[in-house]
Amino acid sequence: MSSPANGASVTSRVHVVASGFSGNPVTAIQVYLDSSLAYTVNSASLDTTITMASGAHNLIIKGWDMAGRNFSKSLSVNAVNQPPVASLSVSSGSILVGGSVTASAAGSSDPDGTVASAAINFGDGTSATAMSATHQYKIAGTYTVKATVTDNLGASSSTSTTVTVKPQFVTITSPTFTSTTNSSVVAAGAASSGYPLVATQVYLDGVLKFQSSTNTASMTLPITVGTHQITIQGWDSSGATFKSTKTVTRQ
Repeated sequence: MSSPANGASVTSRVHVVASGFSGNPVTAIQVYLDSSLAYTVNSASLDTTITMASGAHNLIIKGWDMAGRNFSKSLSVNAVNQPPVASLSVSSGSILVGGSVTASAAGSSDPDGTVASAAINFGDGTSATAMSATHQYKIAGTYTVKATVTDNLGASSSTSTTVTVKPQFVTITSPTFTSTTNSSVVAAGAASSGYPLVATQVYLDGVLKFQSSTNTASMTLPITVGTHQITIQGWDSSGATFKSTKTVTRQ
């Protein structure tokens, strides 16, 4: 027997290499793990991998020859299960309230076995027992997304990343000035949300002047001499409203 050596510390997937010798042709070799048959081959040699739990174990390599006689070698090994390597990817690290991210631990691996299961914690009290999951965030903040993977022998490891969830907002694209001599001004802007937009509204001095059913709105507003407040407000499917205001003075 050439591998493993007696008394060796090995990984949980043990590479076993052995050959049988007899005055008669060797017809089979068997591997017993803690007295239970783990592998057999109808050959004078074997080269295989045996999976075992962490801890001390007894291996017996038994050969059989054509005359029906058997011969064996016994050895002790100490198996050390290497933990899996956790990997985590998220579809986006920054979204708006109402938006969703997909988190995946599919890139995880195990150096001496297989990844048996995964759990993803989205950092807001929600988790999923899956290799990949999608989650919607409804409150602004910074969240730690954590993936924990477990291998076929029960060892686990974790990794994490952050997702920033920003509030809904409105961008006013016009007017770009704060003072004018014109009798009218173009009010235009766009509303942004992770939820679908229901309406975008234009207000002049608190009075609704225009409403669209998209995420943008634009109209020309007549203004009198003096200072005026132009407000563009978004309204999304969650019922939330959010706005931005521009002050313009007509000289």
